[in-house]
Amino acid sequence: PSRICVVQLRAGEKPPLEKEEEEDDAGNESGKPAFRIDLAGIQSRIYTLPIPAGYFKRLQAGQNKVFVMGKERFGFPGIEEFFNPAGVQDYFVKGFDMEEQNTVTVLDGVGNFLMSADGRHLIYRSGKTVGVISCEKLEEHRVGDGKIKFSKVEMLLDRHAEWHQIFNEIWRWYRDFFYDHNMHGVDWEKIRQQYLPLVDYVETRDDLTALVREMVGEICASHMYIFGGDRNQKFETRHVSTGLLGADILPDSNSGLYRIVKIYRGKSWVKSLRSPLASPEVQVKEGDYLLAIDGHPVRTNENYLVYLVNKAGKEVRITVASTPEAKDRRTFTVKPIRSERGLRRWEWVKTRQEMVEKQGKGLIGYLHLDDMDSQGLGQFEQRWKAYKYKKGLIIDVRYNGGGFTNYFIIDKLERQLVFGVKTRGFAPMRFPMAVTTAKMAALINEFTGSDGELFTDHFKARKLGTVIGTRTWGGLIGIINVLLTVDGGMAVQPNVGFYDFSGHWIVENHGADPDVPLDIRPEEGLQGKDPQLQKAIDLLLQQINPPQQVPPAPPAFPVKQPGKM
Repeated sequence: PSRICVVQLRAGEKPPLEKEEEEDDAGNESGKPAFRIDLAGIQSRIYTLPIPAGYFKRLQAGQNKVFVMGKERFGFPGIEEFFNPAGVQDYFVKGFDMEEQNTVTVLDGVGNFLMSADGRHLIYRSGKTVGVISCEKLEEHRVGDGKIKFSKVEMLLDRHAEWHQIFNEIWRWYRDFFYDHNMHGVDWEKIRQQYLPLVDYVETRDDLTALVREMVGEICASHMYIFGGDRNQKFETRHVSTGLLGADILPDSNSGLYRIVKIYRGKSWVKSLRSPLASPEVQVKEGDYLLAIDGHPVRTNENYLVYLVNKAGKEVRITVASTPEAKDRRTFTVKPIRSERGLRRWEWVKTRQEMVEKQGKGLIGYLHLDDMDSQGLGQFEQRWKAYKYKKGLIIDVRYNGGGFTNYFIIDKLERQLVFGVKTRGFAPMRFPMAVTTAKMAALINEFTGSDGELFTDHFKARKLGTVIGTRTWGGLIGIINVLLTVDGGMAVQPNVGFYDFSGHWIVENHGADPDVPLDIRPEEGLQGKDPQLQKAIDLLLQQINPPQQVPPAPPAFPVKQPGKM
C-alpha cells in the first residue's frame, strides 16, 4: 500500500498540518504570502497526510484539497483496465481537506475522475454513468449524483474525416511508442503511404479496423490489438445467451431420450463455479434421463438447448428419471449458467490433482495456474500453502493466458532454506517459512501465452527444474499503455521486449522451448490420458527417492555452564 504525502514549499513556516494561531499577513498586498519554492532543505519538509494507506491510482489537488482514487485492498488492474476501461467501477475517491484536516469518501464504485481547472468541480465515470459534482466542500456522494444526460446531445460528424484522423493517429502512436524505433526493419513511412489511400474507400468502422490491423500487422509482433469504436449501428441489438446445465448431456439411441452422462460439480464455495445440477436440493444423478424442460417434452429428434435460450440465470424446471420408462419421474427447479468453461476447466484441474496425488504416492504437489494475473496468483497462493512441504512440485502453465505476475511466483519458488526453527511440542519448522525444498517440474503447451511464456524461460534461467511439453505460443512483447481513439475505440501497441544477457531476444515469434519435448496425441486426449503430466510425475519420483528430512533434526539443547550467563 501507498501513503499520500505533501511537500512544504516554503522554509521557515509551521508544517502544513499544524494550524496557525493567527494568520500571517506578511507577504504581498493581498495578505497572502508570495509564491516561492525554497529548494534548500526541501527533502526535510515532506509530511504524510492522515489518509489511510491504500492502493492508489490517481491523485489530484486543488483549492486546498487533495483527491485520490484507489482501492483499500490490493488488486491487479486486470484485463478490463486495458481493454474495457469504461466498464471499470471498483475504485473509491477520497478527499482530504487541508484546513479542516478530515478525510471523506467522496465517491465509491467509480472507474476514473478528473478535477476541473479551477479545482471546484469533479467529473467522474462509473461504467456508462458520467457525472459532475462540486468539490468545494467535502461530502459524500453517490454514483448518479450530477449525472450528465447524453441522450439529447447532437453533433455534425464527418465520418470520413474522423476515420482519417484515427488512421493517422494510430500510425503515429506506433511510430512513437513501439518498443523498437526501427519498427522491426519496416519502412513505417512507406507503409503509411501504402495504406493511406485505402481509407478513402472505407465505408464502416469495421472496414477501418480491418485496414488498420493489416497495417500494423506489417511489423509482425504480438499484442497488437485494434478494436472497438463507433460502429454506427442503426438498430439496437440485444444479445441473449443459452443457459447451460453444467453437464455432458448426450443422446441415447436406444430410448430416443437425452441422458445426463456427467455432472460437473465445481466448487460450492465459489459463486462462479457453482453447478446447477450439483445444488444439494437437486437430486439429479449421472445416468438419469432428461425428460422435459419447463414442461416441454425433450427428445433426441430436436436440440434440447432450444428450451434454454435466454434462460441463463433464470429459474427453469427440469424433469428427469432414472429409467426411460420414467416411473420415478422427478422435477427440480434450477438456474442454468451462461458458460460451463469454468466448471469444465476446474474438473480438468481436479482430475490432474487426483492423478498426481495417487501416482505421486502423496509426495508431489500439483499447481495449475490459469493466468499470470490476479486469478493465477490467487491459485498459486492457495496451493502453495498446501504443497510447499511436498518433496516434489509440478507447476502447470498449460493454457496459461498470461499477465504480469510471474516474478512473484518465481520469487517464492527460488527461495532457499536457511535455518530450522524449533518450538516446544512441534516438529522442526523452516525459516524462511514460505520456502520449499521440493524438486520441481513445469508443464507448457502451445496455448501457454505471454507472461506464462516468460515464466517458462524465467523458470529455466533460474534452473528451478525441468520443463516438459510443447513449444509455447510465441508472443511476449508486452503492453504498457493503450490509445483511446476519438470514437471510443482502442489501439494497443507492444511497448516492452525481453532479451537475455547473451544478446538474444526471447520468446517473441518463436515461443519458449521445453527441456523435454512431449506432445499429447489426439487419441490420448480422448482417452483422458496426460503423458506430459505422467512424465513429470515419473521424473520427480526418481529425483526425490529416497526422501530426506527437511529441515534436519535440531541439535542437542544447550546446557548452562557453571559461572556462565
